[in-house]
Amino acid sequence: MLETNIRVVRPGPQLCVPVRRVIVSGQTLAPDLLERLCNLLRRRYGISAARIPGSVSELFVATDRQVEKVTLEEDNWQLTAVDSNDPTRIMSISNTDDESFISILIERALLAQIASRSLFWTLDSPRIWYEKNPFQRNEGVAVYHRYEVDALPLGDAGIGISVDVSTAFFSEHTLEYYFAPNLISGESKTRQDEFHKFTGRQAGQKGTLLYNNGRSKVKCYFENNRVGLTCGATGQMKLEGITYPSLYHYYASKYSALQINENDAAVQVSFPGLDRPVPVAARLLSLRVMNDDVPDGLSSVDKIPPRNRKYLIEQFWKCLEPRPFGNVAPGVFDGFWRPNNERVHYIQLPEINFGQGQKAEPPDVRSVASIKNYFRRRLELLGHAGCYHFPPSAPRTIFCAYPQSLGEEIPEKLVNGIVNVLNKWTGLSFCSNLVSYSTASEAYGKLRRAESAGVVLFILDEEPAVYYDASFNLEGWRVKRVTEPVLRQQHKYLTNGVWDRKRQEYSLGRGQSRWESFINLIGLDVIQQLDAIPYRIPNIGPYEGQLIIDVGHDRQFFAVSLLIVRSEDKVPAFNISSQVQHKADHKHESINPVLLKDTIINVFKTAKRRTFDPLTSLLIMRDGNVQGSEIGGIDNALVELRQLGIISPDARLDIVGVHKESVSSIRLWDVDVRGEVSNPIEGTGLSVNSSLYLVACTGEATLTQGTAEPVAIVANNRCLSIADAALSAFLAAQLNWSSPGVAQRLPLPLKRTDEELTARSDQEIRRIR
Repeated sequence: MLETNIRVVRPGPQLCVPVRRVIVSGQTLAPDLLERLCNLLRRRYGISAARIPGSVSELFVATDRQVEKVTLEEDNWQLTAVDSNDPTRIMSISNTDDESFISILIERALLAQIASRSLFWTLDSPRIWYEKNPFQRNEGVAVYHRYEVDALPLGDAGIGISVDVSTAFFSEHTLEYYFAPNLISGESKTRQDEFHKFTGRQAGQKGTLLYNNGRSKVKCYFENNRVGLTCGATGQMKLEGITYPSLYHYYASKYSALQINENDAAVQVSFPGLDRPVPVAARLLSLRVMNDDVPDGLSSVDKIPPRNRKYLIEQFWKCLEPRPFGNVAPGVFDGFWRPNNERVHYIQLPEINFGQGQKAEPPDVRSVASIKNYFRRRLELLGHAGCYHFPPSAPRTIFCAYPQSLGEEIPEKLVNGIVNVLNKWTGLSFCSNLVSYSTASEAYGKLRRAESAGVVLFILDEEPAVYYDASFNLEGWRVKRVTEPVLRQQHKYLTNGVWDRKRQEYSLGRGQSRWESFINLIGLDVIQQLDAIPYRIPNIGPYEGQLIIDVGHDRQFFAVSLLIVRSEDKVPAFNISSQVQHKADHKHESINPVLLKDTIINVFKTAKRRTFDPLTSLLIMRDGNVQGSEIGGIDNALVELRQLGIISPDARLDIVGVHKESVSSIRLWDVDVRGEVSNPIEGTGLSVNSSLYLVACTGEATLTQGTAEPVAIVANNRCLSIADAALSAFLAAQLNWSSPGVAQRLPLPLKRTDEELTARSDQEIRRIR
């Protein structure tokens, strides 16, 4: 039985919610400030309020009593909320127009109850809460459970509340520990090395900090730690409209309970919304340690299996009894939402085509064992039958640049292993070219003197500047980077074996298998660098093409990726191509419509050959949701593509949003007749409501840790069938070329944009340093 992390609000008279209309006036009535007002009303007064859709000056408040005048202000804005004196309106869940609004009011009522319990604290989102105390401490890191809350209409099933649990890491020590003065040089270096490791600053990123002033917790970013800067030596400061002689005097006046001293260390940080860094007391700051930067001993703590996830969410709800929504709504039904059979669908896994006409047939039965075997067959068939397609013009020489200190033996084994798997997978003959270097610059010079740019395995140490330089300085080359410590460790497995716990001895056979797996993974990346098609699927559902539009996490770049999959009698029958561009405005998520239009047209032109059969159907997926004027850019591109004969005049053109992270934090799991909880099988789909469809591309057969996170498809009135879009996304995820034996969560073109945006961002960080 499919189960979700959603609980359904019980019906009752409270689901006919009384609301009062409130008029807001002030210096600035921007929508984001109105949302801040709603959050402040919830936190300060326990009032559940929401902005009236389409209005910039009105709120609905969930109450049947007149709302008293409320004034809220900060340095640069002031808002006043006054009851309109209109009669109380009754909103009913049976009214479709009221349904989504009631869900917002219920969600905010729940958030108000969470805030009143003092068992949780929040940081940068009113919907995300952390447990008061860490559940684990290890290697200088404190580990917390983190809960995300969302309400959503479920159609005839009612209003659902999803609660998901994840893991958050913070440093046990404050910044006062890391930058304490008068330490001996060795201890000072040890502490600062830990700080840089935890913040990932070696990659050019600012560290994210938790600022705890005793009354609230706020997110900020590390700027610098000027030697000798103390709270009493910051000089005059103007904060919240008042001038203070120093930071010490500010704390003494506003936060005397903190007992900040003049000689306490201060560091410079930046806060969202402020245009300049400001000093704060170092002992009030902790590090937010990102998952990629946690010590090895904690690397699996964030992988929460379904059974544990379900238990933790149940305990969270118990903390909110007996009235989790206050007076706005009754409680929730017992247990989690188990959608009826009409909402649950199982997508058939596709046939996989390899070279020499060989195929991996989809499993006949829907079982974990058969699906696991189906994925295992992919790598086996790649070895037996070879690639589906390898470009004749692709380079056949694999360069390997390695530091002289490493010696020639290990790099030679590595590149020869890569050459061997490429020979096997393509049926062609590759050769290697070893390039030793004492400095990275020397390697760049030697490679540039090659007859033509090709593929290079670049072995380098963990110095991040060199890591990003390798791509930045080798324009036209396709670079696969391998760090020296990882390579040495893998070679150690090959020569010394892997420890066998059962036999209590090192196993050379396991070491050989570990080395071969390492070679295969690198080889799979290299063969994609060569524009090969390791294997393909017959179709991507009712569409001939998928177009992905994605924006990088720092909003500096956006990417467009095109996947074409159709029958062999059309040209091209299969193609994958991508382009990355600078965004004109990195402060906002939206993409300039003219630039978006041009990039879409260019990526299609890249795929076009002398002969090109027009596409008769296309699915356009925007990561997140289409923003603002982007729809105009997309539509203008489609008009021009029709004129160019790239898209047929009567082509089916669907547009949806796709979320790399599950929207509404919804998780899926299966519960068997014995009550055992496991991940759903790959291809499980759930129609949550008319505008939201989830599909689990990963699942019980191949997911060894954690809970499956479904991909969410969001409708926007530009798609004939959201289920068709979900089917297409799942099928494109079967092009798991980087890990054939394991299901891939994202459709291939979305995975490509994600990887290329990350790489481009890394190069940009290096360029501006």
